[in-house]
Amino acid sequence: LGIYSKVDGIHLRAIATARTDVEARELIGPMEAEIRGAVGNSIWGEDEETPESQVATLMKKRGRSLGIMESFTGGLLASNLAEVPGHREFLKGSIVTGSRDVLERMGVPRELIDRFGEASPEIAEATALAAREQLGADVGVSVTGLSTGSEESGAPLGTCYTGFALGNDTSSVAGHYPTRRLRLRGRAATHALVELIRLLSG
Repeated sequence: LGIYSKVDGIHLRAIATARTDVEARELIGPMEAEIRGAVGNSIWGEDEETPESQVATLMKKRGRSLGIMESFTGGLLASNLAEVPGHREFLKGSIVTGSRDVLERMGVPRELIDRFGEASPEIAEATALAAREQLGADVGVSVTGLSTGSEESGAPLGTCYTGFALGNDTSSVAGHYPTRRLRLRGRAATHALVELIRLLSG
């Protein structure tokens, strides 16, 4: 079993030697079952699947559209999804925000911004709702800016929140990204996709 750490998660590669492909898969089967039993819902795909392709498949299967509003990731989340064939069938667009004024103009209440700061669960969820409304989508996803670690934000330095608006529900998850390097912004985009997969599959 090979274990590889990549931007989109931990990749496991099981190898077996046999006379036929069917026999090799039979050898790998028990190991795969044991791994799936141990990690459960943490698995987001297999073989050539990617988080982007999985989101695309689920969105199109359910006939839903997606609107995104992102800050820390700077458009990278939408850019990654735009690489998937058929993305225009579900991706309405993305708005990149860089200031409180822009968030307010996009529909995030100023009182929430002033009370909780730009990097908070409350703003992540309000921004996901705004993304859905502004872009006329069924599902809204947001990525906040990074927390500065100030008393106002109440979050550790480098914390970023991803928000989701599906149906009547909103939710958010936190991630920690100590620098603004592209690799970490890519990781934040992937975290958003993996969580969206979980929500769409629920």
